[in-house]
Formats: sequence, C-alpha cells, structure tokens
Amino acid sequence: MTTKNSLVFVSLFVAICGIFLFVGIRGVYADSSTISVSVTDGEAFHEEAIVYTAGGTASLTNTNSTTVSATIPANFYTENLRVQLTSYANDYFVSTKPEPFGVDFIGKAYDFTLRKTNGTVVSDTILQPISFTLSYTSSEVSGYTESSLAPYHYNDSTSAWDAISSFTLDTSAKTVTFSASSFSSFAIFGTPTPAASNTTTTTGGGGGGGVVAPPTEVFFYGFAYPESTVLLLKNAQVVSSTRAKADASFQFSLTGITPGTHTFGVVGEDASGHRSVTQSFTVKLTSAITTTLTGIVVPPTVMADKTDVRKGDTVKIEGKAQPGATVALYLGDTGNKIKKILAHVSANTAGSWSYMLPTVALALGGYDIQALAEKGENKTGLSQSVSFTVGLENKVATLFAKAPTHVDFNKDNKVNLIDFSIAAFWFKKESPPAHVDTNGDGKVDLVDFSILAYYWTG
Repeated sequence: MTTKNSLVFVSLFVAICGIFLFVGIRGVYADSSTISVSVTDGEAFHEEAIVYTAGGTASLTNTNSTTVSATIPANFYTENLRVQLTSYANDYFVSTKPEPFGVDFIGKAYDFTLRKTNGTVVSDTILQPISFTLSYTSSEVSGYTESSLAPYHYNDSTSAWDAISSFTLDTSAKTVTFSASSFSSFAIFGTPTPAASNTTTTTGGGGGGGVVAPPTEVFFYGFAYPESTVLLLKNAQVVSSTRAKADASFQFSLTGITPGTHTFGVVGEDASGHRSVTQSFTVKLTSAITTTLTGIVVPPTVMADKTDVRKGDTVKIEGKAQPGATVALYLGDTGNKIKKILAHVSANTAGSWSYMLPTVALALGGYDIQALAEKGENKTGLSQSVSFTVGLENKVATLFAKAPTHVDFNKDNKVNLIDFSIAAFWFKKESPPAHVDTNGDGKVDLVDFSILAYYWTG
C-alpha cells in the first residue's frame, strides 16, 4: 500500500467511524517486527504487523506516555502471524466488560490479537508464551493501594476477568509484567485504599503558660468479622489489638506517633484462629495533626475441609467475612497463572460463609482457591489461598495450628520469607527490636535464623 493510498484510507475511515483512528503500516522484516503508535484518550487505536517465527516486539504508547509492549519469542508459533494491539480509555469496558468483583480499572485496557496471514484469529495455544509489560502513572493509582495492582485477562468463554497470579509489579518503574499463551483483553486492576482525612487539633491558651503542641494522632475505623480479634501493625510490628463488635466493626487510636511516613496494617483473626492477609496502607503523618483512616475492610478468611478429595466427592470451602457481604471465590490449578471465578456466596449475620465445591468436573491435580468480599462501598482485596488436591482418596484437613508468635514477626500466622526479610534487616545491627531477637541475646545472628528455620511454615 503506498503512502498516498494509506492517507486516503485513514481519511475515509475517520470520516465514517468518527471515533476510531487506524494508524498502520504493515511491516515485513527479515527477522522481526517492531511497531509503535500514539494513542488519544477516548478513542480506540490499533496497530498491526506481520511477525515472523523469529519473534519480535509490538508496542503502543499512549498520550500520557504509558505503554504496553509484547515481547514475542522465537518459534512462538508454527507459522508467521499478524499481531494486533489495541488501546482503550480506562472506562471503555465498564459496560461491555465490567471490572471484576472488588477491584477497579487502573490506566488503559488493551486488546491483543494474533491472526494468521489470511486474517483468521488464532484460537489455539501458541508454542511459546508472550511477555507483556503494561505501564501506569502515579495519578492513575491515586486512591488505590499500589501493592494491590495485578494484571487480569478477559475470559471470553465465561465473560469474566480472570486474575493472572504470576506477574512482576515494579512500583519504581510503574510497570506490571506477565506472560500469556492465550489472548483477548488485558488490563491492570487495583483495590481502593481506605479513605483518610486530616484534622488540625488546637489547644486553648492559658494564664501565663506557653502553648503545648498537641500530639500526633491517627484513628482507624473498619470492618473485620463479628467478635473477631483484630491486630494493628505499624511498620510490621503489632502495636495494638482489639475485638470487633457484633457487626464486625472495629476501631483503633494511636497517640504520640513520630511524624513521617508509616506503613500500617490490619489483620483479622476468626474464632478458628485463621488469620486474614494483612490489609496494608502507607500514610504520611504531620506533626500535631490528627489523621483518620476509614473504610478499612479486612479480606475474608478461607479454609477447606480436605487437603485431598476423591474425584466426584465435594470439598467444603468456608470462612469469615463482614456480615451480609457477597464473597467471590476464585479457583485455579496449582501453579496456574490465571484463576477463574468459581461462585458467589453470602456471609450470614455471624459473618460465616461456605460453599460445597463438587469435583466431578475437575481434572486430577492440585487447586488453589482465594476469596474476596464486597458490601456496598466496602471492598476487600484477595484472601490468602487455600489448596487441595483432587485424587483417588479423601484426606481431612488437620486442625488449624497457629505459628509460634515469637518467630511470626509480622503476625500473619506464617513463618516465611517475610519474617526472614525482617530478621535479615536487623542482622548484626545494634539494638534490634526484642520481637526480632528470637533467643533474647541482644543481637540477630545465625542462631536466630536457625530458630526461624525450625519453625518454618512457608
């Protein structure tokens, strides 16, 4: 196609469609194809190129400088393919492909399509996975917990977004990188952060005395599970605990905190001793200012009544959440990058929820389940995962046992790499915190790491 003909085609296309702009030159290269196009918000743009079996790179750059790139390895398919990337404004799919339960779109959404040279869409699995990198801006994650960002893939067969569990989040570079072998729409989603408000506290004058600066305070309000234990962490250390009310609400207050940036976390523990993942948020505290954090919702707990289930039998999945919340369950093969929506159940007035999962349609092998909950404007992130194996016999799950508190530094009921990292930070440093000095000898050394290894849960 000549340059003149290309311009005529673009003009006609814009005149007819109004909102679409096709910017494209099919590239034919000896070894690979590299494509790039700028995008305008509110419109859908795409670019395509022929990529030979030797591989190549496809990329799009949006007007706000965010990008998506696909790195295509050699021998990714048995024949040359046409690669098409399309970028959409972040609200483009709100009605046609609404966001998953409990999370919101972050930045752009993208379509990635592979076609044979005759135009037929490739529906089978390619031989080598393609690596994708999606970028985002600081403004796009304003109001969201950045550590909660995760890529999702739209499942056309179920008409739902599936979380991609294996990915790399680089908060410095503002990128999310993952691999995929089947293609449709991709997007980044994130969990809203609890709302924070600041109020200035003033003190009255008096007699001939001077003005005393008010303390730096922070208040926390949220929901866990009815009558559950709720732990408050500051910079990975437990600083307070309370008991949630019958409606699952809880509150904390801290006074006299050193001004500056702090990372707080809230953990819920149900009556069975199961703990939630830590709901974390980073807050910058200003001297003599009272900061109030509201809308904190602890993710649900989740457990299975069997570690092994005979194919055809059922496995009971249950846990705790805020009363009246809708709990969404996600199921995936152990080690699989994508989890699919399994079911929605409701938590009763006691916060209990359960689901009987039939295994007749499941293949033999391992599976992981995660849960999240939503009630009105209150949304949670994903829970910890619980695993079970579909096989030839049933094996009842053993009673839950808590991790030893003196080596569970971040109080997540596990002794794992997080605790190891906390200990490593204080390795051979002066005056380590008492809770990290496992044997109480005033230092963190190899003895402490040996104790960690003994109680290791993974």
